[in-house]
Amino acid sequence: MPTINGRACVVNGNPVDKVYSNWKIVYGRNLLTSANGEIGNINGENGEPIGYSFTNYYRTKDFIEVLPSTHYFLKVNSPSDTFSTIEKVIWYDSDKTYISSTGYSDTITCAITSPKNAAFFKLTVWFEDSIPAGTNIWRDNKVKFEEGTIPTAWTPAPVDKVFSNGKQVYGRNLWIRSKAVSGRFDGNDNIGTPDAENLISDFISVDANQTYIYHTDVVPTITGKPQTWDSYIFFDSNKAQLGDRNTQMGPAVTMGTSQHTEWIIKPPVDASFIRTGSRYLQHGTAKLEKGSVATPWTPAPEDVM
Repeated sequence: MPTINGRACVVNGNPVDKVYSNWKIVYGRNLLTSANGEIGNINGENGEPIGYSFTNYYRTKDFIEVLPSTHYFLKVNSPSDTFSTIEKVIWYDSDKTYISSTGYSDTITCAITSPKNAAFFKLTVWFEDSIPAGTNIWRDNKVKFEEGTIPTAWTPAPVDKVFSNGKQVYGRNLWIRSKAVSGRFDGNDNIGTPDAENLISDFISVDANQTYIYHTDVVPTITGKPQTWDSYIFFDSNKAQLGDRNTQMGPAVTMGTSQHTEWIIKPPVDASFIRTGSRYLQHGTAKLEKGSVATPWTPAPEDVM
Protein backbone atom coordinates (compact mmCIF):
# COMPACT_ATOMS: atom_id res chain seq x y z
CA MET A 1 0.00 0.00 0.00
CA PRO A 2 1.20 3.57 -0.64
CA THR A 3 2.42 5.44 2.44
CA ILE A 4 3.09 9.17 2.72
CA ASN A 5 2.55 10.51 6.26
CA GLY A 6 5.47 12.95 6.22
CA ARG A 7 7.81 10.59 4.40
CA ALA A 8 8.59 9.66 0.82
CA CYS A 9 5.65 7.95 -0.86
CA VAL A 10 6.41 4.29 -1.36
CA VAL A 11 4.51 1.65 -3.33
CA ASN A 12 5.61 -1.96 -2.84
CA GLY A 13 8.83 -0.70 -1.31
CA ASN A 14 9.65 1.72 -4.12
CA PRO A 15 9.36 5.55 -4.33
CA VAL A 16 7.00 7.24 -6.80
CA ASP A 17 7.07 10.78 -8.22
CA LYS A 18 3.48 11.98 -7.87
CA VAL A 19 0.23 10.95 -6.20
CA TYR A 20 -3.19 12.29 -7.17
CA SER A 21 -6.48 12.11 -5.27
CA ASN A 22 -9.77 13.19 -6.82
CA TRP A 23 -7.79 14.65 -9.75
CA LYS A 24 -5.73 16.81 -7.40
CA ILE A 25 -2.02 16.34 -6.78
CA VAL A 26 -1.41 15.54 -3.11
CA TYR A 27 2.22 14.44 -3.23
CA GLY A 28 5.29 15.34 -5.27
CA ARG A 29 8.63 13.62 -4.98
CA ASN A 30 11.35 15.75 -3.40
CA LEU A 31 14.48 15.75 -5.59
CA LEU A 32 16.60 17.45 -2.92
CA THR A 33 18.22 14.88 -0.62
CA SER A 34 19.30 16.02 2.83
CA ALA A 35 22.80 14.61 2.24
CA ASN A 36 23.29 16.84 -0.82
CA GLY A 37 24.12 20.04 1.04
CA GLU A 38 27.03 21.97 2.52
CA ILE A 39 27.99 25.46 3.70
CA GLY A 40 29.29 27.59 0.84
CA ASN A 41 28.25 29.53 -2.24
CA ILE A 42 28.26 29.00 -6.02
CA ASN A 43 29.42 31.58 -8.55
CA GLY A 44 26.39 32.65 -10.54
CA GLU A 45 28.53 33.62 -13.55
CA ASN A 46 30.26 30.28 -14.13
CA GLY A 47 28.53 27.75 -11.87
CA GLU A 48 31.71 26.97 -9.91
CA PRO A 49 31.69 26.45 -6.11
CA ILE A 50 33.06 29.31 -3.98
CA GLY A 51 35.00 28.58 -0.80
CA TYR A 52 33.69 27.85 2.65
CA SER A 53 34.38 31.42 3.82
CA PHE A 54 30.83 32.19 2.68
CA THR A 55 29.40 30.84 5.91
CA ASN A 56 25.99 32.47 5.54
CA TYR A 57 25.36 30.57 2.28
CA TYR A 58 24.23 26.97 1.87
CA ARG A 59 24.43 25.05 -1.40
CA THR A 60 23.88 21.71 -3.08
CA LYS A 61 27.20 19.95 -3.36
CA ASP A 62 26.19 17.46 -6.07
CA PHE A 63 24.30 17.90 -9.33
CA ILE A 64 20.56 17.18 -9.36
CA GLU A 65 19.20 15.63 -12.55
CA VAL A 66 16.40 17.56 -14.26
CA LEU A 67 14.48 17.40 -17.52
CA PRO A 68 14.82 20.13 -20.18
CA SER A 69 12.03 22.69 -20.65
CA THR A 70 10.21 21.36 -17.58
CA HIS A 71 8.37 23.18 -14.78
CA TYR A 72 9.66 22.80 -11.21
CA PHE A 73 8.68 24.30 -7.88
CA LEU A 74 11.10 25.20 -5.09
CA LYS A 75 9.86 26.00 -1.59
CA VAL A 76 11.34 26.52 1.87
CA ASN A 77 8.57 25.18 4.09
CA SER A 78 10.05 26.01 7.52
CA PRO A 79 12.35 29.04 7.25
CA SER A 80 14.27 29.81 10.43
CA ASP A 81 14.50 33.26 12.01
CA THR A 82 17.74 34.03 10.19
CA PHE A 83 16.75 32.56 6.83
CA SER A 84 16.76 35.34 4.22
CA THR A 85 16.04 34.02 0.73
CA ILE A 86 16.41 31.45 -1.98
CA GLU A 87 19.53 33.05 -3.47
CA LYS A 88 20.05 31.50 -6.91
CA VAL A 89 19.42 28.47 -9.11
CA ILE A 90 22.09 27.32 -11.56
CA TRP A 91 21.58 25.19 -14.67
CA TYR A 92 24.03 22.83 -16.40
CA ASP A 93 23.90 20.77 -19.61
CA SER A 94 24.43 17.01 -19.99
CA ASP A 95 28.22 17.53 -19.79
CA LYS A 96 27.68 19.41 -16.51
CA THR A 97 28.79 22.58 -18.24
CA TYR A 98 27.34 25.82 -16.91
CA ILE A 99 24.38 27.24 -18.86
CA SER A 100 22.91 30.07 -16.78
CA SER A 101 21.72 31.13 -13.35
CA THR A 102 18.82 33.11 -11.93
CA GLY A 103 19.12 35.20 -8.77
CA TYR A 104 16.33 35.80 -6.25
CA SER A 105 15.73 38.01 -3.21
CA ASP A 106 13.28 37.98 -0.33
CA THR A 107 11.52 34.80 -1.36
CA ILE A 108 10.98 31.32 0.04
CA THR A 109 9.12 30.02 -3.03
CA CYS A 110 9.76 30.11 -6.75
CA ALA A 111 8.25 28.46 -9.81
CA ILE A 112 10.98 27.83 -12.35
CA THR A 113 11.32 26.31 -15.80
CA SER A 114 14.49 24.53 -16.81
CA PRO A 115 16.28 25.71 -19.99
CA LYS A 116 15.76 23.67 -23.14
CA ASN A 117 19.28 22.20 -22.90
CA ALA A 118 19.34 21.66 -19.12
CA ALA A 119 20.22 18.28 -17.62
CA PHE A 120 21.34 19.28 -14.11
CA PHE A 121 20.56 21.85 -11.45
CA LYS A 122 22.20 23.37 -8.37
CA LEU A 123 20.87 25.71 -5.68
CA THR A 124 22.06 28.23 -3.09
CA VAL A 125 20.19 29.90 -0.21
CA TRP A 126 21.27 32.84 1.95
CA PHE A 127 21.06 33.52 5.69
CA GLU A 128 21.47 36.77 7.61
CA ASP A 129 23.89 35.10 10.05
CA SER A 130 26.61 32.48 9.73
CA ILE A 131 25.33 28.93 9.54
CA PRO A 132 26.59 26.72 12.40
CA ALA A 133 28.76 23.80 11.33
CA GLY A 134 26.83 20.54 11.07
CA THR A 135 23.54 22.25 10.18
CA ASN A 136 21.42 20.48 7.57
CA ILE A 137 19.40 23.23 5.92
CA TRP A 138 17.48 21.08 3.45
CA ARG A 139 16.18 18.91 6.27
CA ASP A 140 15.85 21.46 9.09
CA ASN A 141 14.17 24.15 6.96
CA LYS A 142 12.19 21.52 5.02
CA VAL A 143 13.28 22.63 1.56
CA LYS A 144 11.52 20.87 -1.33
CA PHE A 145 12.34 20.84 -5.04
CA GLU A 146 9.75 18.98 -7.09
CA GLU A 147 8.55 18.66 -10.65
CA GLY A 148 5.39 20.58 -11.56
CA THR A 149 3.79 23.94 -10.87
CA ILE A 150 1.90 23.08 -7.69
CA PRO A 151 3.82 22.83 -4.39
CA THR A 152 2.93 19.88 -2.18
CA ALA A 153 3.56 19.27 1.51
CA TRP A 154 7.19 18.70 2.44
CA THR A 155 8.47 15.13 2.39
CA PRO A 156 12.08 13.92 2.45
CA ALA A 157 13.61 12.72 -0.79
CA PRO A 158 13.77 8.97 -1.40
CA VAL A 159 17.26 7.64 -0.91
CA ASP A 160 19.60 5.55 -3.04
CA LYS A 161 20.84 3.52 -0.08
CA VAL A 162 19.56 2.46 3.34
CA PHE A 163 21.82 1.32 6.17
CA SER A 164 20.96 -0.58 9.35
CA ASN A 165 23.48 -1.13 12.15
CA GLY A 166 26.23 0.07 9.85
CA LYS A 167 25.29 -2.41 7.09
CA GLN A 168 23.76 -1.49 3.75
CA VAL A 169 20.40 -3.19 3.41
CA TYR A 170 18.91 -1.42 0.37
CA GLY A 171 20.21 0.08 -2.87
CA ARG A 172 18.06 1.70 -5.52
CA ASN A 173 17.87 -0.35 -8.71
CA LEU A 174 18.90 1.72 -11.75
CA TRP A 175 18.20 -1.12 -14.22
CA ILE A 176 14.75 -0.31 -15.64
CA ARG A 177 13.28 -3.52 -16.97
CA SER A 178 10.41 -1.85 -18.81
CA LYS A 179 12.95 -0.04 -21.02
CA ALA A 180 15.10 -3.12 -21.76
CA VAL A 181 15.21 -4.66 -25.23
CA SER A 182 15.66 -8.23 -26.37
CA GLY A 183 19.10 -9.12 -27.68
CA ARG A 184 22.79 -9.05 -26.76
CA PHE A 185 25.91 -7.10 -27.69
CA ASP A 186 27.58 -9.04 -30.50
CA GLY A 187 31.29 -9.15 -31.36
CA ASN A 188 30.97 -5.79 -33.11
CA ASP A 189 29.33 -4.22 -30.06
CA ASN A 190 25.99 -4.00 -31.86
CA ILE A 191 22.72 -5.32 -30.49
CA GLY A 192 22.37 -8.73 -32.06
CA THR A 193 19.26 -10.53 -33.21
CA PRO A 194 16.46 -10.44 -30.61
CA ASP A 195 15.97 -13.74 -28.85
CA ALA A 196 13.95 -15.29 -26.08
CA GLU A 197 16.69 -15.28 -23.44
CA ASN A 198 18.82 -12.09 -23.52
CA LEU A 199 17.95 -8.55 -22.43
CA ILE A 200 19.88 -5.28 -22.78
CA SER A 201 19.14 -2.17 -20.73
CA ASP A 202 18.36 1.25 -22.09
CA PHE A 203 20.94 4.03 -21.51
CA ILE A 204 21.46 4.40 -17.75
CA SER A 205 22.97 7.64 -16.43
CA VAL A 206 26.21 7.12 -14.46
CA ASP A 207 28.66 9.30 -12.55
CA ALA A 208 32.35 8.85 -13.37
CA ASN A 209 33.18 9.45 -9.68
CA GLN A 210 30.91 6.63 -8.52
CA THR A 211 31.41 2.87 -8.25
CA TYR A 212 28.53 0.59 -9.26
CA ILE A 213 27.70 -3.07 -8.85
CA TYR A 214 25.73 -5.04 -11.43
CA HIS A 215 24.26 -8.35 -10.32
CA THR A 216 21.85 -10.86 -11.79
CA ASP A 217 19.92 -13.93 -10.74
CA VAL A 218 19.02 -16.21 -13.66
CA VAL A 219 18.37 -19.85 -14.48
CA PRO A 220 20.25 -21.32 -17.51
CA THR A 221 17.80 -23.09 -19.81
CA ILE A 222 19.65 -23.65 -23.10
CA THR A 223 21.44 -26.96 -23.66
CA GLY A 224 25.12 -26.33 -24.28
CA LYS A 225 25.03 -22.90 -22.61
CA PRO A 226 25.11 -23.62 -18.86
CA GLN A 227 26.76 -20.30 -17.94
CA THR A 228 25.54 -16.76 -17.56
CA TRP A 229 27.06 -14.20 -19.89
CA ASP A 230 27.11 -10.50 -18.95
CA SER A 231 28.30 -7.47 -20.90
CA TYR A 232 28.29 -3.69 -20.73
CA ILE A 233 29.34 -0.69 -22.81
CA PHE A 234 29.96 2.91 -21.72
CA PHE A 235 28.81 5.98 -23.66
CA ASP A 236 29.62 9.69 -23.49
CA SER A 237 27.15 12.52 -22.95
CA ASN A 238 26.09 12.33 -26.61
CA LYS A 239 25.54 8.57 -26.24
CA ALA A 240 28.52 7.84 -28.46
CA GLN A 241 30.21 4.55 -27.54
CA LEU A 242 33.40 4.62 -25.45
CA GLY A 243 35.66 1.64 -26.18
CA ASP A 244 34.73 -1.99 -26.68
CA ARG A 245 32.20 -4.05 -24.81
CA ASN A 246 33.23 -5.61 -21.48
CA THR A 247 32.18 -9.21 -20.90
CA GLN A 248 32.26 -11.89 -18.23
CA MET A 249 31.02 -15.48 -18.17
CA GLY A 250 29.84 -17.18 -15.02
CA PRO A 251 30.82 -20.72 -13.98
CA ALA A 252 28.93 -23.66 -15.47
CA VAL A 253 26.01 -24.87 -13.37
CA THR A 254 23.47 -27.66 -13.65
CA MET A 255 20.79 -26.80 -16.19
CA GLY A 256 17.78 -25.31 -14.45
CA THR A 257 19.79 -24.24 -11.38
CA SER A 258 19.65 -20.60 -10.30
CA GLN A 259 22.90 -18.68 -10.71
CA HIS A 260 23.90 -15.39 -9.10
CA THR A 261 26.62 -13.16 -10.61
CA GLU A 262 28.12 -9.86 -9.45
CA TRP A 263 30.28 -7.35 -11.30
CA ILE A 264 31.80 -4.19 -9.79
CA ILE A 265 31.95 -1.45 -12.42
CA LYS A 266 33.91 1.85 -12.40
CA PRO A 267 33.01 4.24 -15.23
CA PRO A 268 35.79 6.06 -17.11
CA VAL A 269 36.13 9.81 -16.62
CA ASP A 270 34.29 10.68 -19.84
CA ALA A 271 31.36 8.29 -19.30
CA SER A 272 27.81 9.60 -18.89
CA PHE A 273 25.82 6.45 -19.67
CA ILE A 274 26.07 2.67 -19.52
CA ARG A 275 24.10 -0.17 -21.11
CA THR A 276 24.28 -3.66 -19.64
CA GLY A 277 23.00 -6.96 -20.90
CA SER A 278 22.85 -10.56 -19.73
CA ARG A 279 21.90 -14.01 -20.94
CA TYR A 280 18.72 -15.57 -19.47
CA LEU A 281 17.37 -12.24 -18.19
CA GLN A 282 14.07 -12.85 -19.94
CA HIS A 283 13.33 -15.14 -16.98
CA GLY A 284 15.58 -13.56 -14.36
CA THR A 285 16.37 -10.33 -12.54
CA ALA A 286 19.08 -7.68 -12.87
CA LYS A 287 20.11 -4.89 -10.56
CA LEU A 288 22.55 -2.01 -11.09
CA GLU A 289 23.12 0.02 -7.96
CA LYS A 290 25.57 2.52 -6.55
CA GLY A 291 28.44 1.24 -4.44
CA SER A 292 30.19 -2.10 -4.26
CA VAL A 293 27.69 -3.98 -2.07
CA ALA A 294 24.99 -6.06 -3.75
CA THR A 295 21.66 -5.74 -1.91
CA PRO A 296 18.60 -7.96 -2.42
CA TRP A 297 16.83 -7.40 -5.72
CA THR A 298 14.10 -4.76 -5.83
CA PRO A 299 12.51 -3.38 -9.00
CA ALA A 300 13.54 0.02 -10.30
CA PRO A 301 11.10 2.69 -9.07
CA GLU A 302 10.29 3.49 -12.72
CA ASP A 303 9.00 -0.06 -13.20
CA VAL A 304 6.32 0.25 -10.54
CA MET A 305 5.10 3.82 -11.06
